Amino acid sequence: MEIQHQTGFVNSGNAQIYYESAGEGTPFVMIHAGVADSRQWNNELTHFAQQFRAIRYDLRGYGHSEPAEGDYTNLQDLSAVLGTLQIEEPAILMGCSMGGGLALEFALAHPAQVKALILVGSGPTGLALDVPEPALFGGSRSGLQQGRPRVGGGN
Repeated sequence: MEIQHQTGFVNSGNAQIYYESAGEGTPFVMIHAGVADSRQWNNELTHFAQQFRAIRYDLRGYGHSEPAEGDYTNLQDLSAVLGTLQIEEPAILMGCSMGGGLALEFALAHPAQVKALILVGSGPTGLALDVPEPALFGGSRSGLQQGRPRVGGGN
């Protein structure tokens, strides 16, 4: 059986969001980490497309999705991808790190649209801890946030 593979761009506000879709069945959406792009899921796209409609996309400003002027949220961009691809049944969302935070945020905002969550090294957005940041991070969190567009909703 040959697996159908589709690529393209979704309009989200004034941005073009790149996506790939392969296979048929329950939607299985893969959201990459903040240090990667959708290529993070090369092996997983092929694997999951055998049983699901596997979808991966580049967050705005990553991979083939160029940054665009103006305010936006990653939540709006994810909604645009799902809407344009006509994903009507609840999806399985798998996200790594920042992508997992976005998956969790989407599930909280749209619970009827989520069948399951797979969170890889992820945590909720907007979580304020009352402990000092471990030296392991070396201030990288604040560096990642400087100069980036407002990505709203904590993501």
